[in-house]
Amino acid sequence: MEFDRALALDARNDEARAGLGTALLLKGRIAEAMPDFDRALEIDPANTIALFGRAAGLLVTGQVDRAIVALDNYLARDKNNAVVYGLHGHAVLVKGDVDKAIADFDHALALQPGSADALTGRGLAWLKKRDYDRALEDLNRAIETGASIASYSARASVYEAQGKGDLAMADLHKAAELKPKSVFDAISQANARQRAQQLGKRLPCGSAGASTNNTCL
Repeated sequence: MEFDRALALDARNDEARAGLGTALLLKGRIAEAMPDFDRALEIDPANTIALFGRAAGLLVTGQVDRAIVALDNYLARDKNNAVVYGLHGHAVLVKGDVDKAIADFDHALALQPGSADALTGRGLAWLKKRDYDRALEDLNRAIETGASIASYSARASVYEAQGKGDLAMADLHKAAELKPKSVFDAISQANARQRAQQLGKRLPCGSAGASTNNTCL
């Protein structure tokens, strides 16, 4: 790996250290990635790649409060990163601050119009408010822009909330079929598959995706 070679030449190369952490994070090797981000930040506290990577790792492992602090630190240095605003929006949405999350996603979309990730996040926020029309508008746009496991899974949540089990199941199946591109996708896909199994048991017999076990005999 090129990052290993760079670090062999200069162990204090914070960019290579942050790059190695990012590569490990994307492979789902979070426990190995975090020390690299920490080391990079010891060398250069302003290393934005390490700041972002550490925040992402904290969020994935459920350390939401610490992730928000890390993202706030990033945004204090760089207020022009749509991806960071999007991640911050997801974090505060987990904490239940829906209005703040929408503001973050709006900011992300102002910086990067049409961002599928920001549209997906905002769609989930509208879902929290039970504004299903706005949720579907954002999620349909997200899927048209760049269909992802997260966007299909989120739209399935809206359809399920509306009582449209067949449409929800169809989207969950699509989410399960896509190839994960990151650890976030892998987590979202595992959740989608579990939800599809649970929903299949609740759908009436004869419905698309309904359970084929003994409950439908």
